[in-house]
Amino acid sequence: MIATAVPALRAGLAAMAGLLVAALALSWALRGAAGAAGAALAVGLVAAFFALGKLALVAVARRGATTMLLPAALGIYAAKVGVLGVVLLGLRDVTAIDLRSFAWSIMAGTLCWVAAEVWVAARLRVPFYDPATFDPSRVAPVLPAGRAPSTGSGPAGAGGSRQQP
Repeated sequence: MIATAVPALRAGLAAMAGLLVAALALSWALRGAAGAAGAALAVGLVAAFFALGKLALVAVARRGATTMLLPAALGIYAAKVGVLGVVLLGLRDVTAIDLRSFAWSIMAGTLCWVAAEVWVAARLRVPFYDPATFDPSRVAPVLPAGRAPSTGSGPAGAGGSRQQP
């Protein structure tokens, strides 16, 4: 988690910078100044929400509380949805921004950030589990009920098990 945080933040923020340029140009051309304001606010919100969420999870992970990562992620997600709901309620009667540009820019920003995260995750080759905790050599094999482990060299019932002389 911590090893991928900085590259993921960099990639996400770079994607947001590129999207901001494109969204501002497109929104300005299609919806005027209000469209550009909506696009800028939306891209800024998406970047802040994803970046702050990542930083909060890194803070939990640095404490060594790996069992708290899922509850922390869910809590951060709930907080983001709550804040977004409050922002949307506050913007419902505002005429200074174009809500269509705002909505489309939020969707585009979310897709760009997630694509940047996937791109980083595919290139870092960092395992998404703790190798020290999960050691496959210490796990007992799972056998069907009532069967003892075979001592033969092949699968049982397929003619591969041999009797020892």
